[in-house]
Amino acid sequence: MVDSTGTAPAGERRTERLELRVPTSRTQLPAVRAMTGDLAMRMDFDLDAVEDLRLAVDEASATLAAIASPGAPLVVVFEVGAAGLGIHAWVPGAACSLDCPSWSVSVEVFFYALFPILLPLTLRDPARVGVATLAFWTASVALCTLLWQAYGAGVPFSAPEPGGVGPVLLAQFIKYFPVLHLPTFVAGLLLFAFWERSRWPVGLLLAGASAFAILIVVLAPVFPGPILHNGMTMAAWAPLILACAAMRRGPLCTAPMIFLGKISFALYLLHIPVFAVLNTVDRVALHGWLMGHPWVGVAVNGLVSLAAASLVHLVVEEPARRWILRRGAPPIRGPVATA
Repeated sequence: MVDSTGTAPAGERRTERLELRVPTSRTQLPAVRAMTGDLAMRMDFDLDAVEDLRLAVDEASATLAAIASPGAPLVVVFEVGAAGLGIHAWVPGAACSLDCPSWSVSVEVFFYALFPILLPLTLRDPARVGVATLAFWTASVALCTLLWQAYGAGVPFSAPEPGGVGPVLLAQFIKYFPVLHLPTFVAGLLLFAFWERSRWPVGLLLAGASAFAILIVVLAPVFPGPILHNGMTMAAWAPLILACAAMRRGPLCTAPMIFLGKISFALYLLHIPVFAVLNTVDRVALHGWLMGHPWVGVAVNGLVSLAAASLVHLVVEEPARRWILRRGAPPIRGPVATA
C-alpha cells in the first residue's frame, strides 16, 4: 500500500508511505530486505549505507519473526520524504514481548510517584478511598468492555490478532495503560489498612481465596475479557495476601523468606535490566562464555539481581517507606497514657 501525505513546495519531495505485510517465514522475510535496499538506492544512498540498512532491517525482521504469534504477519512501514527514509516494523500483538521490561519499569515509576500521595489518604480514610476506588474500577471496566464490544471485531480479548491491528492495539491499551490498573494498586494499599485494623483467621482467608479462584476459573468464559483482566482476580489474591501476612509460623515466616518478600518488588524491577547488562558484558568482554554455559549465566544473573534488589531496598525503599508512614500516620485520638 502506497500513500502520499500532505503537499510540498516545488522541488521538494512529498512524504510517501509504503506499507508492506509479509508472513514471518524465512522464505518471505528477504522481501523486506530487498525493498529496503531498493528504496535506499533510489534515494541515492551510498553503497555502504545501503548495506547497513539492509543488515539492520534483516536483523530487526528476524527478531520480530522469532516472537510473532503463529500466523501473525510482519508489518513494515517505509516513509520516504525530504528528511530521509524512515522505517517502522512490528508484529501485531508482540509489542509487550519486545518492550515489557521498559513498560513495566515506566508503569512502576508512575505508581511510585503516586504512592506518597495515595498511602496517607488511604490510611486516614480507607472507607472513602475504598468506595472511590470501587466506583472508578466499575466505570473503567464498563467503558473498556463497551469499547471492546464495539471495536473488538468479535475476536477473543486474549487473542485479538485475527481481528487486525485495530483490535490488537485496543486490547494492548486496555491491558497495559497504567491508569486502568490504578484500582488494583490502591487495592493493595487498602489491604494494608485493613490488615492493620483487623485480623481474620488464616484458614478462613485461604478457604476464601481458593473458593474465589475456583469461581473465577469456572466463570471465566462468561466474563468479558476487560473485566477479567483488569481487576477481577483481586477477589482471589486479596484474601491470599491477607492470609500470608497473618501467618506466624511455617516456611514463609523464616527470616530469609521474609527478607526475600521485602526485596521482591525491587527484584521484579531489576532482574531484566541486570540481565541486559550482563548480556552486553558477556558479548563484549566474555565473548559469549555465559551464553555457552546457560546454568552459570542463570546463577550469575540471579545472584547479581538479588544483590541489586537488596541494595535498592535498604538504601531507597526502606527509608522511603518509613518516611511515608511517619508522614501519613493518622493522628491518635483520645487520651494517651504517659509514664
